[in-house]
Amino acid sequence: DVPADQIAVGNGSAELLQASALVLLAGGGELVMPWPSYPLYPLMASRAGGRPVAVELDAGRVDTDAVLAAVGERTRAVVVCDPNDPTGTHLGADGVRALAQRLPEHVHLLVDEALVQFVDGDDEDATLRLVRELPRLLVFRTFSKIYGLSGLRTGYAVASEGSGELLDAISPALGVNAPSQAAALHALRTGDPEIDRRRATVIHERRRILAALPSLPLDAPESQANFLWLRAPGLSGAELGARLEHERILVAPGGPLGEEDHVRLTVQGGGATDRLLEILGRAFGGPARPGGSEPPSV
Repeated sequence: DVPADQIAVGNGSAELLQASALVLLAGGGELVMPWPSYPLYPLMASRAGGRPVAVELDAGRVDTDAVLAAVGERTRAVVVCDPNDPTGTHLGADGVRALAQRLPEHVHLLVDEALVQFVDGDDEDATLRLVRELPRLLVFRTFSKIYGLSGLRTGYAVASEGSGELLDAISPALGVNAPSQAAALHALRTGDPEIDRRRATVIHERRRILAALPSLPLDAPESQANFLWLRAPGLSGAELGARLEHERILVAPGGPLGEEDHVRLTVQGGGATDRLLEILGRAFGGPARPGGSEPPSV
């Protein structure tokens, strides 16, 4: 359990992240971020009057040493999306702890866990519990992803026992509207069976797609999100996207997300995976439909 005075509730986690940047980067501080990552991060630094500092990922993963090397006297915060959007890679609680422990005292670590419910195998709340030992850690969650409540804009931030002043500063002055509060409370009270079903479906279908990639001229980092960061060596992301669109499969182009040679492919249900694997096999050569299409029961 987390005491109420260690939680800030806002109109989506994006609002709370932006508010954190406004507070922490006041006076022109720097925000260090692994990149590519969630497009909000450089925008929120600029809007706060600060400077975004991008650190290249290593094979789609956070390079902790490179992040630390980018931290300087003007750095006020590091933001990490975990799992990362758009690559889907997962740093995990051990990685977060290792990074936070090596940051200087003038730097906060902001961990955006919008996609954490899609992680397979790890304790969902392991990073959240780190606020007990790491005084400059803030963890952000949202109801917009696996809960499907994006239109109602509800999220929250959790911080350490001594962070009340910062949490007060980032909380919206007028709070969160009553319908959003009611929906979030209802989701928390009654939504576990549906959340378990959605999570199991994504994990199962993600495994099927990843298992098929080694037999195709395609690759993607080991994702722990509800999408894959797909690349076809020799093709630009635009070319790959156009080839898939010709088969009526829509993907997000990688250029606006940080890498021109990638696309982001959403993981959906079993029928969509069947069709995807059949088309990939036909378009790129390789077996179709590896594994079963039925997710495990929950």
